[in-house]
Amino acid sequence: MTDTRNLANMTLDDLFDARRTMVSAEQAADLDRRLAEFSERDRIHVLKRRGELRSLSQRGRVVGYSSRLYIVSLCVITSVLLAINVATLAVGYWLALIPVLVQSALLGSLALRHYLQVYLVRVWAIVAAIGGVSLLVSQLAQGVVIALATEEEQPGPISIAKLLLGVFELGAGVYYFKTAVRSTKFEHAEHEPKHAGANAV
Repeated sequence: MTDTRNLANMTLDDLFDARRTMVSAEQAADLDRRLAEFSERDRIHVLKRRGELRSLSQRGRVVGYSSRLYIVSLCVITSVLLAINVATLAVGYWLALIPVLVQSALLGSLALRHYLQVYLVRVWAIVAAIGGVSLLVSQLAQGVVIALATEEEQPGPISIAKLLLGVFELGAGVYYFKTAVRSTKFEHAEHEPKHAGANAV
């Protein structure tokens, strides 16, 4: 067992150095308990300074989610959009192939619990947000056209459905982009010390 008095006097740098060179599971457990006494912010700060924060690829497989709303809504929305895009693709609109590929890859990564799902969620979120902004801008422009129209001109009305869809896509994009990492649990935490000899993947 590691000397308790020595542990109590160790700084975070000392603990991380010792954790990388520990020789037994018992010593590692003692060091981990001492590390847990420091705040997560302090551990992340020190590991960032040391250049030892775990990248996503070094954090292992996805083991769960901290938010049920995040994963359930993500699966439902992606599945519905995939079905719509497949139907669109089936009638000959080939541009639908791009979202079909992205959404299929996303659902596959969720099923396999692969860390790449975080990147795919963020790509999907950016696309959704851009689509939402485009819809809102188009309807705003339509409002300007209506306001400037003469009595002879008869521009089409603003689409409430498109406005609501734009707000939904923008909101969903922002939500999923911000929560993709925070809501995903990995085998190893970002601030969990790497073992000696750990290499980037």
